[in-house]
Amino acid sequence: MLAEQNEKRFTAALNCLCKNISRRLLPLAPKLANSVQEIRLRLSRPLALVCPDNTYYLTQNGGLTNTILDGAMFVVSKADIVDTFNNICNYSVYNRQNEIVNGFVTMYGGHRAGICGTAVVNNGKIVNIRDITSINVRIAREHKGLFREVFSYAERLAAARQPYSVTLQDFCQPRPRRMSL
Repeated sequence: MLAEQNEKRFTAALNCLCKNISRRLLPLAPKLANSVQEIRLRLSRPLALVCPDNTYYLTQNGGLTNTILDGAMFVVSKADIVDTFNNICNYSVYNRQNEIVNGFVTMYGGHRAGICGTAVVNNGKIVNIRDITSINVRIAREHKGLFREVFSYAERLAAARQPYSVTLQDFCQPRPRRMSL
């Protein structure tokens, strides 16, 4: 059941990417869905898939490798970046401007795309990002039972009358999952 949910989430994240990239990754979805945490698109660099235990790179023939091989890698183009950016903004960049200036866009399914480029500053405030050079898509994951753990921790701190601040990240550390190539 969890593997099926992870595959649906992974596929939804792939649908946010440009067609050139999503069609290359879609056949790998059953193998990648449980382990990939982030998909990194960096201009003129190999496409990277970040897993808890390693980073894998997509080859031109659709395979995966954990080392960059000269001339054999699928390299992200400017068109891939532009098409993906437009796709994650649902082709309405203006509508997503408040998120873009913060450096990320939240997509359908809770996935987030971090955006790197040149900041456009007006009166000391970022008003836009142009010349986008990389997009990192974080795959949303469900963490069942997390509330009990967080609440229990907060109760213990409150009982000890200690001031506290809790972030969910402290409780959501990924458990390493091996992926076979």
